[in-house]
Amino acid sequence: MDKREIFEILNKNYFSKECHEKELIGMLPGLLGDAGVFVDVGASLGQYTYHANRALRNGRIYAIEADPVRYEELEKNCAKWQAESTNVITPVHAAASEGDGEISFFVTDSNVSGGLFVRGDTPASKLNWREVTVKSLSLDSLFAEDPPDFIKIDVEGAELKVLSGAVGILKKSRTRFLIEVHNFPDSVNPKEVYKFMERFGYSAKNYFGRKYFVKREKRLRRLYDFLKGK
Repeated sequence: MDKREIFEILNKNYFSKECHEKELIGMLPGLLGDAGVFVDVGASLGQYTYHANRALRNGRIYAIEADPVRYEELEKNCAKWQAESTNVITPVHAAASEGDGEISFFVTDSNVSGGLFVRGDTPASKLNWREVTVKSLSLDSLFAEDPPDFIKIDVEGAELKVLSGAVGILKKSRTRFLIEVHNFPDSVNPKEVYKFMERFGYSAKNYFGRKYFVKREKRLRRLYDFLKGK
């Protein structure tokens, strides 16, 4: 499948009136709240980046994507969207993982997302997987000075690898996470992701198949303020 075909399918999936994850996208402004720094891990062409850019004012947005073809279009989109807003949007061509360096990333040369491993699920198992080498970085190194307010993660089964590179961020307890926790046969058991987040005091709530992780005490404080009419 050539790039034109891939972009045509993905643009329809992400940016049409009947886009994928439409219900969740509609809730994104409320989830972001007063966030000033938003990170889109596994950004693809930038669906979440686009909507975060519409919700934030004078904020910073980082769109991280490893697939070279998708990143090519993402970079163009980020430049266009930044010109239309008050935010600073930074595209990052890399795979978020445990550490910095280089890492193998498997692409499909199709509209089906690649990842850090070849999936054995159907129909992905019928694709022509191809290995490329890309830059690897940890979220802790990217945000060594100040943790972001909100991180969205959609990395096709590599969620634990991304979170293992964000221990410093998790320890600071300021960041909220929206994660698609995959359950592929050859990826980490989703329970391991929940256990990992629990170690840092995070609990999850389900939003249309995604998990919204926030520190327990912050969730209780919001509930208390709501009940008190604040």
